[in-house]
Amino acid sequence: MEGDGQGGVFRKECVSSPKRTRDAAEGSAQSKTSTLWRHLWQLPIQNAEKHFLWHACHDSLPTRANLCSRKVLTDPSCPICAREPEMLFHTLWMCPAARDVWSEGGACFQKSSFAGPEFLQVVEGMISRCDRLEFIQFVGIARRLWLRRNDFIHSGLFTHPMVLFKQALQVTELFQTLTARRQTDWVSMAESSNTAWTAPLPSWFKANWDAGVDIKQGRVGSGAVLRDHQGKMWAARSQTRHGFLDPSVAEALGALLAVQLCMEMGIQQVQLEGDAKNVIMVVNSEASDESSKGQLPTDIRSSLRAISAWEMRYVRRGENKVAHAFARLAVNEDVQMVWFYNTPE
Repeated sequence: MEGDGQGGVFRKECVSSPKRTRDAAEGSAQSKTSTLWRHLWQLPIQNAEKHFLWHACHDSLPTRANLCSRKVLTDPSCPICAREPEMLFHTLWMCPAARDVWSEGGACFQKSSFAGPEFLQVVEGMISRCDRLEFIQFVGIARRLWLRRNDFIHSGLFTHPMVLFKQALQVTELFQTLTARRQTDWVSMAESSNTAWTAPLPSWFKANWDAGVDIKQGRVGSGAVLRDHQGKMWAARSQTRHGFLDPSVAEALGALLAVQLCMEMGIQQVQLEGDAKNVIMVVNSEASDESSKGQLPTDIRSSLRAISAWEMRYVRRGENKVAHAFARLAVNEDVQMVWFYNTPE
């Protein structure tokens, strides 16, 4: 079993369903599942929320009912209301404590009803009933309900429904802000600014990265963008970190971010480009460095082992404008955001 204090996850194995039943179910559900995850992965929300929703839809979160089925616990009762077995559908939707939170929202949340017993049915229903902003809000509320459940079990803390709902609203407001700026600043520039950028070979991708430091705010912003040989953007990421004010460390974090973006997209042939000569030289040299700064290049090389073919090279700032834009976004906004423009088949 795998888990953590905030939103533990364990892998559920089917031990009773015959293979022919699984095969038949896979055929009928394939189209719906594909639409669901295409919708999910393209949402401009935090990766933590996407991963939470993926596990929730696969019923792989450690509810008491799931833990009882694995002989870890003996009492499946909801730890909050103690009225029903703690299945995910109950915890995130039907529990009176959850309904108190959903009632803070609009009609989409208040008037929707689902038979259950799977939380996946709620997600599919919300996709069809909510607009994009409402669905983003739905994801934020659902994850915060799960975190509140964990806080209650482990610390005895219980967030008021209105406070929890406002936390989800903050995520929606951030989305609106970034969307507006995307249309006018960073991403619009990213989609049009291919000046001096050179395309990789066919079947290869190119990942550019950059980083910036705000000493006054004490934070580093990293940006990475992934494009194909036609110059089309596949994905981009902006990530803020705190406490790493050394420019060389910031650039190494940016390079690691680019590699991680490639790994998440399943890219196996990639050219990595940045305008930090020292970082590129150290990564390419494969020299051992036991210092704290040397650990990041080691982590980069270790991550690159998951990619079949890669090369890392230096480019001038003029060829790195797009990554620079996403890095500036992370410096200015203190965000953890990812955009998916295309997804692998």
